[in-house]
Amino acid sequence: MDFKFLISKRERVLFIVAVIIISLAAVQIFIIGPIYREYSRLNQEINIKRVRLEKNRRLIKEKNVVKEDFKEYGKQLKTKGSDEKEMSSLLSEIEQIGNASGIYLSDVKPQKIKEMDFYKVMVVEIKFQATMQNLTKFIYEIQNSTLLLKVSRLQVNSKGGGSSLLEGILQVSKISLS
Repeated sequence: MDFKFLISKRERVLFIVAVIIISLAAVQIFIIGPIYREYSRLNQEINIKRVRLEKNRRLIKEKNVVKEDFKEYGKQLKTKGSDEKEMSSLLSEIEQIGNASGIYLSDVKPQKIKEMDFYKVMVVEIKFQATMQNLTKFIYEIQNSTLLLKVSRLQVNSKGGGSSLLEGILQVSKISLS
């Protein structure tokens, strides 16, 4: 029996077209798709590595500048004497900045020095009264001090009674290399 006569010419053409479409879809799904995804992934990985390489090149060029800056800041962070002398210089710096800023320091308490692996953290807690303008000036001067001080905590309340004075607690910290 001959199968050519069982299906018409039109059905044969449709069958061949369907087989071609199914074959193309299978090639797309199982061959071209995975290759394209892998190509995209590798291309993205290359771009990420290219950006990292460019960043590393820039850092290598700036290596000497960074070393010089580290030496400069390292000298400022090195302990110049005993812990008591360091704390004393920290307290006098805070007092000078407070007087220059016009802030009233009611209570200045040095906290216990925290010993870390290769550095120490000195913290001073300050109770103050000031106007907003004087307080912002004080904080600005603390942050820009040559001792590399940092305001680590600030709590501010209104004095009350229609006064423009603020009162609060401020923590100033300083890191020194051992």
